Amino acid sequence: MATKRIIDLSITTLTERGQEVFDHFNEQERKARQRKGLSQRELSSKIGRSKTFISKMEKKEVLPSVTDLLGMTIVLEEPFKYFFPGFAYYKSTEDEPDGEEMELLKAFRKIKSKPAKRIAVNTIEQLAEIK
Repeated sequence: MATKRIIDLSITTLTERGQEVFDHFNEQERKARQRKGLSQRELSSKIGRSKTFISKMEKKEVLPSVTDLLGMTIVLEEPFKYFFPGFAYYKSTEDEPDGEEMELLKAFRKIKSKPAKRIAVNTIEQLAEIK
Protein backbone atom coordinates (compact mmCIF):
# COMPACT_ATOMS: atom_id res chain seq x y z
CA MET A 1 0.00 0.00 0.00
CA ALA A 2 1.38 3.41 -1.01
CA THR A 3 2.00 6.03 1.67
CA LYS A 4 -0.25 9.05 1.26
CA ARG A 5 1.43 12.45 1.60
CA ILE A 6 -0.10 14.81 4.12
CA ILE A 7 1.00 17.85 2.14
CA ASP A 8 2.39 17.92 -1.36
CA LEU A 9 4.74 20.86 -1.86
CA SER A 10 5.70 20.21 -5.48
CA ILE A 11 5.39 23.40 -7.50
CA THR A 12 2.67 22.11 -9.80
CA THR A 13 0.52 20.59 -7.08
CA LEU A 14 0.83 22.87 -4.07
CA THR A 15 -2.11 22.46 -1.76
CA GLU A 16 -3.91 25.61 -0.69
CA ARG A 17 -2.22 25.56 2.74
CA GLY A 18 1.14 24.75 1.16
CA GLN A 19 0.78 27.70 -1.20
CA GLU A 20 -0.06 29.97 1.74
CA VAL A 21 3.07 28.81 3.59
CA PHE A 22 5.23 29.24 0.48
CA ASP A 23 3.86 32.73 -0.24
CA HIS A 24 4.46 33.86 3.33
CA PHE A 25 7.99 32.44 3.35
CA ASN A 26 8.86 34.29 0.11
CA GLU A 27 7.59 37.59 1.47
CA GLN A 28 9.50 37.19 4.74
CA GLU A 29 12.71 36.05 3.02
CA ARG A 30 12.70 39.05 0.67
CA LYS A 31 12.03 41.48 3.56
CA ALA A 32 14.82 40.01 5.69
CA ARG A 33 17.28 39.98 2.78
CA GLN A 34 16.55 43.61 1.91
CA ARG A 35 16.64 44.67 5.57
CA LYS A 36 20.14 43.15 5.83
CA GLY A 37 21.11 45.04 2.67
CA LEU A 38 21.97 41.86 0.78
CA SER A 39 21.51 41.37 -2.94
CA GLN A 40 20.26 38.06 -4.26
CA ARG A 41 23.82 37.31 -5.37
CA GLU A 42 25.24 38.04 -1.89
CA LEU A 43 22.66 35.86 -0.15
CA SER A 44 23.16 33.07 -2.64
CA SER A 45 26.93 33.01 -2.13
CA LYS A 46 26.51 32.95 1.65
CA ILE A 47 24.20 29.92 1.55
CA GLY A 48 26.06 28.11 -1.23
CA ARG A 49 23.47 28.58 -3.98
CA SER A 50 23.41 30.40 -7.30
CA LYS A 51 21.90 33.85 -7.78
CA THR A 52 19.53 32.19 -10.25
CA PHE A 53 18.24 29.91 -7.48
CA ILE A 54 17.43 32.86 -5.18
CA SER A 55 15.76 34.69 -8.06
CA LYS A 56 13.65 31.64 -8.94
CA MET A 57 12.82 31.07 -5.27
CA GLU A 58 11.60 34.66 -4.89
CA LYS A 59 9.52 34.23 -8.06
CA LYS A 60 8.03 31.07 -6.50
CA GLU A 61 9.46 28.83 -9.21
CA VAL A 62 11.52 26.63 -6.87
CA LEU A 63 11.30 25.59 -3.23
CA PRO A 64 14.20 25.95 -0.80
CA SER A 65 15.55 22.82 0.85
CA VAL A 66 15.83 22.42 4.61
CA THR A 67 19.55 23.17 4.24
CA ASP A 68 18.71 26.38 2.34
CA LEU A 69 16.26 27.38 5.09
CA LEU A 70 18.82 26.74 7.80
CA GLY A 71 21.40 28.81 5.91
CA MET A 72 18.93 31.67 5.52
CA THR A 73 18.08 31.69 9.23
CA ILE A 74 21.80 32.04 10.00
CA VAL A 75 22.73 34.57 7.29
CA LEU A 76 19.59 36.71 7.69
CA GLU A 77 19.75 36.40 11.50
CA GLU A 78 16.09 35.47 11.78
CA PRO A 79 14.62 32.51 13.67
CA PHE A 80 12.89 29.78 11.70
CA LYS A 81 9.50 30.92 13.02
CA TYR A 82 10.08 34.39 11.46
CA PHE A 83 9.68 32.74 8.07
CA PHE A 84 6.80 30.50 9.16
CA PRO A 85 4.89 32.12 12.08
CA GLY A 86 1.66 30.27 12.60
CA PHE A 87 2.83 27.51 10.29
CA ALA A 88 5.75 26.05 12.24
CA TYR A 89 4.91 23.13 14.47
CA TYR A 90 5.09 24.51 17.96
CA LYS A 91 2.58 25.76 20.45
CA SER A 92 3.01 29.50 20.74
CA THR A 93 1.88 31.59 23.64
CA GLU A 94 0.29 34.99 23.55
CA ASP A 95 3.48 36.44 25.02
CA GLU A 96 5.60 35.12 22.15
CA PRO A 97 6.08 37.72 19.35
CA ASP A 98 5.06 36.82 15.81
CA GLY A 99 6.91 37.92 12.65
CA GLU A 100 5.47 41.45 12.50
CA GLU A 101 6.09 42.00 16.21
CA MET A 102 9.70 40.92 15.71
CA GLU A 103 10.05 43.44 12.86
CA LEU A 104 8.64 46.16 15.12
CA LEU A 105 11.03 45.22 17.92
CA LYS A 106 14.04 45.24 15.60
CA ALA A 107 13.07 48.65 14.22
CA PHE A 108 12.52 49.97 17.76
CA ARG A 109 15.97 48.78 18.85
CA LYS A 110 17.52 50.88 16.08
CA ILE A 111 16.12 54.09 17.62
CA LYS A 112 18.94 55.72 19.59
CA SER A 113 17.14 58.68 21.15
CA LYS A 114 15.16 58.09 24.37
CA PRO A 115 12.60 60.79 23.45
CA ALA A 116 12.13 59.16 20.03
CA LYS A 117 11.63 55.79 21.73
CA ARG A 118 8.96 57.33 23.98
CA ILE A 119 7.21 58.79 20.90
CA ALA A 120 7.26 55.36 19.26
CA VAL A 121 5.74 53.70 22.34
CA ASN A 122 3.06 56.39 22.64
CA THR A 123 2.22 56.03 18.93
CA ILE A 124 1.85 52.25 19.22
CA GLU A 125 -0.32 52.62 22.31
CA GLN A 126 -2.58 55.07 20.46
CA LEU A 127 -2.80 52.75 17.46
CA ALA A 128 -3.71 49.88 19.77
CA GLU A 129 -6.75 51.83 20.97
CA ILE A 130 -8.16 52.21 17.44
CA LYS A 131 -10.98 49.75 16.85
